[in-house]
Amino acid sequence: MHVTTHFLQMHTPPEGNAVAAPADTRIVQAHTLSPSCYRDLYNGVGAPWLWYERSDLPDSEISQLLADPTVSIYTLEHAGKIAGYTELRRQPVGEIQILYFGLLPSQIGKGLGRYFLDWTVREAFSMEIKRLWVHTCSLDHPRALSAYQQVGFTSYRRESGWVNIPDKAVERQRG
Repeated sequence: MHVTTHFLQMHTPPEGNAVAAPADTRIVQAHTLSPSCYRDLYNGVGAPWLWYERSDLPDSEISQLLADPTVSIYTLEHAGKIAGYTELRRQPVGEIQILYFGLLPSQIGKGLGRYFLDWTVREAFSMEIKRLWVHTCSLDHPRALSAYQQVGFTSYRRESGWVNIPDKAVERQRG
């Protein structure tokens, strides 16, 4: 599959007021996730977009990822149910990368994404960083690139190439 990847960055937090939280919404830092719960989040958000890098990792590797002190995972809850998650990794040079960000398909279109992305960006900058960065690709939600740009990310690199998508990822996408 041909994929275009956009690398985006921010050096200052967004100006103005934060996006207001939709009713019955909260964000919770996931301090203790089991590998199966993490995999459910990852696949729940990523399956429609053919995310596959972590889907079939053994529990031991996921446990190592979850125990990494540089990684923070937050879940978005709406109406008492998990609606999405974001995963941040602090870099040693005063940077944070948004490793993963997204909503469950059933939660898209409810105004949650705009709020959650704004919250994620502000949370990252509250950690006194110099740079926040992310990459998104043509396999992600069609509005992902514009959503990142709307909160203030600017492009610094673009790559295109062919990617082999595992059959299991295609099967997960089909449900």
